[in-house]
Amino acid sequence: MSYLKYSKVMALLFFVMITHIAKTQNIDSLQRVIASPEIDTNVIKACIDLTWSYMYNATDTALLYANKSVEYAKKVNNPFLLANSYNALGVANIVLGNYSEALSALKKGVDISHQLLEMQHDNKTFIRRILALYANMGNVHYYRGEYSKAIDNYLRSLNYSNQINYVPGKANCLSNIGASYKDLLNYPKALEYNYKSLALAKNTKDNYLISQSLNNLGATYYSLPNYDSARYYFTLSTQRFEKENNEYELINSYVNMGDVYRHFNQFDTALIYYNKALTYSKKLGSTDGLINVYYMLGQLYDTTGHFQKAIINFNKSLALAVQSGTSRFIMLNHEELAKLYVKLGDYKKAYNHFFQSSIVRDSIFSREHDERIAQLETSFNTKEKEEKIKLLLKQRALNKEKSKNRQIIFVSVVIILILLLLVLGFAYMAYRNKQKVIRATLQQKAEKKTLDAVVRTEHTERKRFAGELHDSMGALLSTLKLYVNELGDANKTEEKQQLLSRANQLLDEASNNARTISHKIMPASLNEQGLEGALRSFVDKIQASGKIAVEFNTTNLQKHYDEILELSVYRMFLEMINNTLKHAQASAIELSLIEKDSTLFLSYSDNGKGFNTEDTLKSKQSGIGLENILNRIEILGGTFQFNSKQGKGFSIEIKIPV
Repeated sequence: MSYLKYSKVMALLFFVMITHIAKTQNIDSLQRVIASPEIDTNVIKACIDLTWSYMYNATDTALLYANKSVEYAKKVNNPFLLANSYNALGVANIVLGNYSEALSALKKGVDISHQLLEMQHDNKTFIRRILALYANMGNVHYYRGEYSKAIDNYLRSLNYSNQINYVPGKANCLSNIGASYKDLLNYPKALEYNYKSLALAKNTKDNYLISQSLNNLGATYYSLPNYDSARYYFTLSTQRFEKENNEYELINSYVNMGDVYRHFNQFDTALIYYNKALTYSKKLGSTDGLINVYYMLGQLYDTTGHFQKAIINFNKSLALAVQSGTSRFIMLNHEELAKLYVKLGDYKKAYNHFFQSSIVRDSIFSREHDERIAQLETSFNTKEKEEKIKLLLKQRALNKEKSKNRQIIFVSVVIILILLLLVLGFAYMAYRNKQKVIRATLQQKAEKKTLDAVVRTEHTERKRFAGELHDSMGALLSTLKLYVNELGDANKTEEKQQLLSRANQLLDEASNNARTISHKIMPASLNEQGLEGALRSFVDKIQASGKIAVEFNTTNLQKHYDEILELSVYRMFLEMINNTLKHAQASAIELSLIEKDSTLFLSYSDNGKGFNTEDTLKSKQSGIGLENILNRIEILGGTFQFNSKQGKGFSIEIKIPV
């Protein structure tokens, strides 16, 4: 018969270390952490995470990191991390089959955890640690066949799991207790605990816990024997473990499947499953897996009449069981060898093996042993009931106290609410009055600023227009007057013709200048090409100079907008380009114009030397251009956000409603 060690212990180890696995980083990064010359908590945590990372594929390496974490935790005097380190060290020794070393480490972890709980008895993290340590101690005793000690530790772990309602812990403890009762041949108890475990596992929706409970139910039905039910539960469990590629659990699952097919006399199929389990056991260096597989191979060869092969496999299993102190398999292997030697007629060897088997059996199935287990279960159930009664009494007392205070609290709350409403009412009225004053002040400032901007812009435009007329048109017209006067004094026709020709040239130049000035005031390209065309025409002229690179992008623009909007946007871009060309020493300009959701999005930036925005705006001369741009945005009802720092270029984002 197969004894489900792996399904039980590995599931427990899983819930013990699941928080570590979830946080485990990649191995390279963890090793970089522990390479630090300074020992701190991060180094210790990295050692613990590396222990779990190597636990089932390089257990000797896991053991090395576990010992390092213990050493470092002692150096920095961190009790909690030391308890974690002892737990990891204990688990590594369990996997290797070093049960004495495992028990020693786990006991040290339990002692430290008790000290921590004395200081903070409600700390859930400390409780999680101690329930895991007790569960793993139970595993060690289970493997040794010390079932009363195993159940004692499982019940302690279950008690702590109930204390914080840790459902995965409860499910595992119940499953392990069920496995213990199964090995003690108390199948009704085993089924009772295994079904409780399965119900809790399904509530958690944890595939691993469900697989474990299904496996242990299959083992119990196998032992009854009820092979059809056993095959049903084994198959469900094996399929789940195969889906997760859990090699450790598959060792026992394949052994179980082999057992079922062996009892259905399908020996070839049974041998295939046993060999799969043997391959994984050797690959993972699992002592307990090898003990179990060699024992089952011995039974298979015994059944098929290959007695020498059976003896070889039973002896392999026995040697490993003696080495690791696995009492259950020491007893079973001696029993099977005794039966074999009877078949072979070697009664002396048969008697010796039977005698050794009897000694171990008496230690496992003694009456005192059964009574001790019954006392433990009774004690736990009594304690659980007492805790429930205490909790109910405490709840009643709290309810009475609450009912006495409810009226006082209710009246107090009503009074506080009334006062609060009054305070809020006065505060709201004060707030509204303040907001009115603020809005009025802001409106006055905005109106004044807008008026100032309009007046200043108009004044600037008038000065510029007057200057252009004076500088260009005035000089041309004065010169033209001289030529006209000279016509009256000229005697020769040829001389008059020359003067007349020059006068015509001056008139043409004056006409061109007048057109240029007119275009500056209102560019003809805006009327003819629209905003996008006018800007692109201007950009092309700048590009043609070869002095600076300009990138201009547009999206979803209409051909024409409101005249004021078009002229303002056009002037803003020209002003910004002019500022860049004059002052920025830039090599590139980027501008874009996009319409989306009835809003124009303007973007402009250069890679020039930048400037201090506050200083520039305060400056009477250099800040005029930027201030004009900002005033235009405000008049159009737009918003802006600009950024410039010395040596970092200039950029501005503008939104204007269409």
